[in-house]
Amino acid sequence: MDDRLTTAEVARALKMSEDWVREHAPELGGVRMGGARGPLRFLPERIERYEQQQALSPPPAPARKPHRPGRRRAPRGVQLVALPADR
Repeated sequence: MDDRLTTAEVARALKMSEDWVREHAPELGGVRMGGARGPLRFLPERIERYEQQQALSPPPAPARKPHRPGRRRAPRGVQLVALPADR
């Protein structure tokens, strides 16, 4: 009996989508069965090793929005006061 996991089983185990599993198949040890277009299968040991590595590595930094310079605006709730004109 084959103990290899399917894409759906790996996705459930890692709490990721099946598309994510397919995209990361090389680093998860995925092997195509029956040729280049065959279904992917994964060894449970490789998935466990991947989970352990992820648990040991620091979480990725949150993505930051790129700075977009533009017109400065007053914060909400702040009322601006007009300054006297230069004489």
